Amino acid sequence: MLEKALFILLSSLEFSSILLLVMSIFHFHVKYYIKELVGSSVLLAGCSYIIIELLNMQQYAIPIQVLLVVAMMILMFKQKLLYGFFTSIVGYAAFLSVQGLLVFIIKMYNIVDLEQIQPDSFEGHALQVVTVTIIYIFCWYIKFTNTSFGFELDGKENVTTKNIVFLNLGVLVVIQLAVFSYMYFSEKNATALIAFVVILILITMVTIYFSSKRNKEEFSRM
Repeated sequence: MLEKALFILLSSLEFSSILLLVMSIFHFHVKYYIKELVGSSVLLAGCSYIIIELLNMQQYAIPIQVLLVVAMMILMFKQKLLYGFFTSIVGYAAFLSVQGLLVFIIKMYNIVDLEQIQPDSFEGHALQVVTVTIIYIFCWYIKFTNTSFGFELDGKENVTTKNIVFLNLGVLVVIQLAVFSYMYFSEKNATALIAFVVILILITMVTIYFSSKRNKEEFSRM
């Protein structure tokens, strides 16, 4: 019972950091979404427990969780489909990039064996806490420096070239996350880890680039 409660608590913190990162990057006013933030984080943590602990589907957890975060952004935060889809992927990829880099550092310096980093292990919990702390600090930095993006995708969700590009990019990201997360959790070797971290960083850089480009285009017209 205690292990289950700890899993839910730490997973809730993880998902809250992902959602908070999305809100920070894309200039949401957090104070208006406190209930949605807390409720979504707990619901996502519960779903994560079912996927990882009860169904033993850890190798499929990342793509499923991405889609669940997208669903929360649309249903709980009342965001339009395309905007919720894209922003969720940016936040999740950025979160995984941080966590992936931490795992890479652990592997490179042989701090602990990767097999010890499990959802219900001390090493796994420590990784969660460190990742969440870094993400919270990053969110504070975005807020402090006011470096968030204020753009929105086309309001009526028209089938425009730009919207198709954002949608295709998002679908590609989910596929890449699914493939490389399966590779990593199936193999758990250095090559799979490096490939996973590199693709996460590339995904984050590409999505941030497109966000920055769209932000400049929108505000240059004002």
